[in-house]
Amino acid sequence: MSEPGQSESERRELPPDVTEFLRRHDSNGMWVTRALSAALVVMFALEWLFGGTSDLLVLARMGAFMPDRVRAGEAWRLLSSAFLHAGPIHLGGNLLVLWFLGGALERLLGPARFLLLWGAAALLGNLGGLVVANAPISVGASGAGWGILAAEAVL
Repeated sequence: MSEPGQSESERRELPPDVTEFLRRHDSNGMWVTRALSAALVVMFALEWLFGGTSDLLVLARMGAFMPDRVRAGEAWRLLSSAFLHAGPIHLGGNLLVLWFLGGALERLLGPARFLLLWGAAALLGNLGGLVVANAPISVGASGAGWGILAAEAVL
């Protein structure tokens, strides 16, 4: 937990907020990052088993974001679509962002705040899609990834 060459007495001299920051950053934690990563991989495997990650019917049945259906009352698609991906490269890119940026952010914010941030960013990304996108179907956690990136920039 200490920096190389930093004694315990030097560490005790730090302000409480810095000490709390270092404590959170030093802890392994990252259980939300790991759980979200596992959920994304499990959902990808299910997509694959149900007929393929590029099969639009499979994606639609599993909860892809479809603006017309969301407007018709299927609001759950605003979040479920973040757990679906169109191919291994798409999944891999979102996992990289989640793991490298999300892991650090979870250690700083704590698991509950990080999960709230990830979910809110995924939800807001799809709400934005209702306004500006004209694609009939979309999937992915890119909105959540952009939210993580924005939070990193702010912090």
